[in-house]
Amino acid sequence: MVELLQHAATVSKTSLDEMRSALWQAAISGLRHGKPGKPFPEDEARRDRSTEALKLVPRGSVAWFFFERLKHSAEGDIKHQQERDEELFDE
Repeated sequence: MVELLQHAATVSKTSLDEMRSALWQAAISGLRHGKPGKPFPEDEARRDRSTEALKLVPRGSVAWFFFERLKHSAEGDIKHQQERDEELFDE
């Protein structure tokens, strides 16, 4: 994935944007399931895998920014689900 992003960046901004979009969709698509009051395991896995990937790629590279955004997206999804569950349980 890192090489794909780097290569796309050398081709053009449009190429990079399209590659990021395709990889993003692959990373976030699919069904999520879990237990009420708990984050979706898929979101936790996406966060954890992104965190690990960030340790392996050069900071500031196109791949680093991709994984950073993916990690923050997963963290946001986890937080949103927790807030939603809190509202449901408080009612």
